[in-house]
Amino acid sequence: MQTGKATCKTMVFLFLLMFASIISSQAKDLSDLDLQYLIEKHELQHAFTGIKVTSLKKDKVLLTFNENKYFVPASNQKLITTWIALKRLGPTFKYQTEVYTNSKKEGGENNRYTDVLIKGGGDPTLVAAHLGSKMSHYFQTEKIGDIRNLILDFSYYDKQYFGPGWMWDDDNNFIASLSFPSLKRSLQSPYDTMSVLQAVGREIKSSLSEESINIVGNIKAGTLTSEWNKVITLTSQPLIEILTEMNKTSNNYYADMIWKSISANTCKGTFQDTVDIAKNELSSLGISNKVTFVDGSGLSRYNLITPTQISTLLTYAFGHPRIHLVNTFGYPYYRWSYQHKRNYFISTLPGWGSGTLVQRKYDLPVKAKTGTLTDTSTLSGYLETSQDVVAFSIMINRVKDIKAARRFQSDLLNHIYTLLK
Repeated sequence: MQTGKATCKTMVFLFLLMFASIISSQAKDLSDLDLQYLIEKHELQHAFTGIKVTSLKKDKVLLTFNENKYFVPASNQKLITTWIALKRLGPTFKYQTEVYTNSKKEGGENNRYTDVLIKGGGDPTLVAAHLGSKMSHYFQTEKIGDIRNLILDFSYYDKQYFGPGWMWDDDNNFIASLSFPSLKRSLQSPYDTMSVLQAVGREIKSSLSEESINIVGNIKAGTLTSEWNKVITLTSQPLIEILTEMNKTSNNYYADMIWKSISANTCKGTFQDTVDIAKNELSSLGISNKVTFVDGSGLSRYNLITPTQISTLLTYAFGHPRIHLVNTFGYPYYRWSYQHKRNYFISTLPGWGSGTLVQRKYDLPVKAKTGTLTDTSTLSGYLETSQDVVAFSIMINRVKDIKAARRFQSDLLNHIYTLLK
């Protein structure tokens, strides 16, 4: 009798085990069908879509689709810029713009004048009006009425002011070590030194005129030498704050100024020098050198990267809250750092419903970076559930309807969130 009961229980157990196995198998198939359904629902069959979703708690890949194909990342390139800048410059790094005068101050007691040299330090947040105000205060204190010649030192960066592969009809900024966010491109070539000098000079001259300071001589390019005396230093806010604003608004000017700054401290301050640095840094994370970078903003269509490579960066950054240090407490500490904005990299990313994610569907616990070009929509970042944090990269190229691509990204993330929560 007991043997019969034991046999019955065994059969029930085996049936439940087999049923669970069938359900599990169906769920896996259903997951594949759901993805295809979402692609067809949003009419993305003819677009080029790549996806990788990874559980950071279990270190397990949850979903892949064309994950090792190369995509134009658009502003997802700013994820690379953010990591490399934090690694090489540090979150507390501050830009400096320096103003010099020569020792000769000529003219009468109440109307002296002098030559002035301004050395650019690559500050992407520098505003001409603030510079003019600082200079005016100094001139009043020193009883200097006018500037004779204004010398602008651009030497911190090279003379390529326009990124490789940028579209000429884009409304881009000058990427020069002394420039302003308000200056838009009017270059005839990527090396049009005179146009940059004239544009920056006009902006400074205008700001000084508002402070009743005149430039009676010429505005010209030059290089700092020992004959000059530093009289003013303008300092930016910490880099971590600039990166946060860059990612929140997807500011291309900030990104490319920061990109050149990464190499300016050790090399010349060029797009290519930073590319070499970035590839070496990413190689140490296990990301192959078989990537193509040319700028820091993602404006160029020459940039190419895979969802797997983006996912690798996101996974590594999650596990290195302080950039250089690995914490031995593991996932619980990493998640705590994530939730309390103690992870430098992740703290720069906008949340769902803010910044460039402001008009997204649903209310999701997401921190991510968007990317948009004419036929490109990318979204990469982190999705938090009650049990896990997942890293995701959803990259869509060759799409005719950007809004459809964004709806697909939102629906896919909501689908993943519903399954995992």
